[in-house]
Amino acid sequence: MQTAIMDLSAPRVFESAYSNSYVVGLAHPGRIMNVHDLVYITAGSWEIIQNGERFMLHTDDVVILSARQRHGGDQPCTDGTKTMFIHVSADGDSFSSDSNTTVDDDRVALPVVIHCSGYPQVKRYFEAIVSAFSLNENYREVRLALLFRLLLLELFDASKAPNNSVDAKFAEKILHIIHSSPQRFYTNSELAKMLFVCSKTMASRFSSRTGMTPYQYQLRYKLQSVAATLMTHPTMKLREIAQNFGFYDEFHLSRAFKKEFGVSPSEYKTLHRN
Repeated sequence: MQTAIMDLSAPRVFESAYSNSYVVGLAHPGRIMNVHDLVYITAGSWEIIQNGERFMLHTDDVVILSARQRHGGDQPCTDGTKTMFIHVSADGDSFSSDSNTTVDDDRVALPVVIHCSGYPQVKRYFEAIVSAFSLNENYREVRLALLFRLLLLELFDASKAPNNSVDAKFAEKILHIIHSSPQRFYTNSELAKMLFVCSKTMASRFSSRTGMTPYQYQLRYKLQSVAATLMTHPTMKLREIAQNFGFYDEFHLSRAFKKEFGVSPSEYKTLHRN
């Protein structure tokens, strides 16, 4: 297994830390970088390749693309995918293809992909780093370095959590179905029938992987996609957006959107207008 060996005490230089939204899916660029590229999948799914090995990422997954290793992709992410990413220096770090690599107390060994749905603090650290990077505050680099160290420790804890690989693969099939048809809301019985199991088994195995019911996941994913569409297609009618993402009409969409974001779709566009 490919493993990133991260030095907790190493000084860090941050080249960039931003959020991205891919209304139209793109493949990850093929490259070899001199810095680490850490990506958090906020919504959607994306296949990324490192050193010839393919990794399928879904919402709340983190991928660690190590410095000086070739990574990229040949398949676009799903439309509406959102990510946060950090490009950070790799001094003091190393890379191994042996998952049994022994490390001392000053280092953590992290796999390429870490499932973080049960570790919400990982997302908060990503958000804090993205925010701190964009602000020219006092002790900016110190803040970033401390946040990154805490992020590495949280990722280490998440990587050691027990993971039912059978449930994970089962949930990935459901996620693929959902992401492939953003215009539909699937019922539990529909998803269960497609996977040849009962509704209770389907819902239980999906929840064990994502921490959400299928309906909760679909609603969050669709509302995040709606928010991205409002920004990239500001003249698009709300009725059309509702149809694109499986809502009964614009009134049902507006009600769900306001419950999720605290503002109406029109207010959201005004608040986030450049």
